[in-house]
Amino acid sequence: MSGLRDRRVLVTRARHQARALCEALERYGAEPVLFPTIEFQPVEDLAPVDSAIAELGEFAWVVFTSANGVRFFLDRMTRLTATFPATLRIAAIGSVTERALRERGVTVDAVPEEFRGERMPAVLGELSGRRVLLPRAAIGREEIVEKLRESGAVVEDVAVYQTMPATPEPEALRSLRAGVDVVTFTSPSTLRNFLTLLGAEGGEVLASATVACIGPVTAEAARELGVRVDVQPAEHTVEALARALSALLPVTSVPDGGSRDRAAAPPQA
Repeated sequence: MSGLRDRRVLVTRARHQARALCEALERYGAEPVLFPTIEFQPVEDLAPVDSAIAELGEFAWVVFTSANGVRFFLDRMTRLTATFPATLRIAAIGSVTERALRERGVTVDAVPEEFRGERMPAVLGELSGRRVLLPRAAIGREEIVEKLRESGAVVEDVAVYQTMPATPEPEALRSLRAGVDVVTFTSPSTLRNFLTLLGAEGGEVLASATVACIGPVTAEAARELGVRVDVQPAEHTVEALARALSALLPVTSVPDGGSRDRAAAPPQA
């Protein structure tokens, strides 16, 4: 039996991205509580993006680090009626990013086995003197840029979208304050904005609930902020996150008409 059965699980992803995680949680019997802490917008200055699109034929690789990067970059290409040259190769970090590209009809040539940007140079082959385009968030981790440059690549790091704090709706706040058993984070931004939006109240929620992070980058950010991490799946996907929670949390039984404390004690290490 699933340990997520009847658990209230807070989903902090952006609203337009939350469906996959909510559906995965529901398959294990959980009750998702949607509380978006971030939203995405195109960068204000699109000139660098447009310049990179105009020069696509001069790049050896385009490396996408997220589904959001795919969406905003390809939307801009569509607006400019641009296409990928046949000589250009496409790389993606993670299965979600790869799927976002394939859904837009883009062939993916390389995906590292470990879903971390630092692993990307190993799958791109010889990079010395070759131009590599990184269309990604305005504030992105520098490790991938450093690793690509160490491999000899000439990296064009172009911001195509920005991550903004979401304004919590009254209904979302009421649902959160009704109590949750688990809080999930799928990026460092979801965690940082959760704490920014809720302040001390957010710390109290995390202290009494199980905290789950989708992967090592998010978990590392949590620990740097003093947040305990209880669950981190080996595979960095929403399905793996729900499955890990289901396996780790103790199965609870709630009699008909009964009630239980919604604040689940974090699992013991």
